[in-house]
Amino acid sequence: MATDNARDQMRRQDMLNALGEFLFGFAVILILSAEFLFLNMLDDLVFHSGAPFTPGWIVWILLILVVTVLVCRFIWIFRHGSDALSHLRDAASRKRAKRDRILFVLCLSIVLIATYGVRYASRSASMHGEQEKAQETIGIISNAFEQAGFYVIGADAADVHDAQGYTVYCQLYADDWDNNSEACMSVDNEGVVFEVDYHLDIQRDLTLEENLEQAQSDLDRMHEVVQSLVIPLEVPGLATYAEIPAPLRQAFLSGSVYEEIIMNPDELGSSDGAYISGAFWTSDEEDWSDATGAHLSVDLTSDW
Repeated sequence: MATDNARDQMRRQDMLNALGEFLFGFAVILILSAEFLFLNMLDDLVFHSGAPFTPGWIVWILLILVVTVLVCRFIWIFRHGSDALSHLRDAASRKRAKRDRILFVLCLSIVLIATYGVRYASRSASMHGEQEKAQETIGIISNAFEQAGFYVIGADAADVHDAQGYTVYCQLYADDWDNNSEACMSVDNEGVVFEVDYHLDIQRDLTLEENLEQAQSDLDRMHEVVQSLVIPLEVPGLATYAEIPAPLRQAFLSGSVYEEIIMNPDELGSSDGAYISGAFWTSDEEDWSDATGAHLSVDLTSDW
């Protein structure tokens, strides 16, 4: 009877050990998964990688498989018993077992962190090179517009890396708050211009025809600088197109300075690879403010 009780007690202990191994394995998988998620978020938000880091995924999956296999092996041992491995029953109750488990988890975490550490070092060097390319193009744009008398506002790519690119704002009349026409040029991290937007000021004290004539004159002055730039362009049309699209003209002349207009490339088409969008942004007469005003927008982009 005593032997049977001892055997039952050992069997219950083995079941508890098996349950403990399962919970331990589950906890390790959760820890590795949380670490993996954090490292990927860091890769995307800080190092702007964009594409998934395939080696990181592979290492994470392999670590999960290692944990799963080891845990299943220990569970099998405790469930079926083994005289050759009977020492495992004792080890589970020792302090050494706890220490070994902690070291095991730390080793797995270090492997995953080291994998992403290599990735981060590589991306850091790449980001620095991208910033230099973008800053070179931004510098050319800024200098050209400043020499033409424009007031230039733009992000400094040398200070911060922006995964979305950088925009240079070139205002035609820096000291004239009644006219805020401007050209906006967007540069990606390869130093290539991928979008050019023209914002053409509209005054409500002028007729529609006078506003349209002034807007085209502003556009011509800004485009003169744009087409003179020797910089990489995603498509030629970003520098060659220089007019207010006819459908946008007609819609503007058919409305009033208080009626908004929005047109996309399906309506305005493209030119030399650049997709054309147009709009007239304004306010209702009772909500009109000289501070915000109204403007025609001609946007050229390489993607639609």
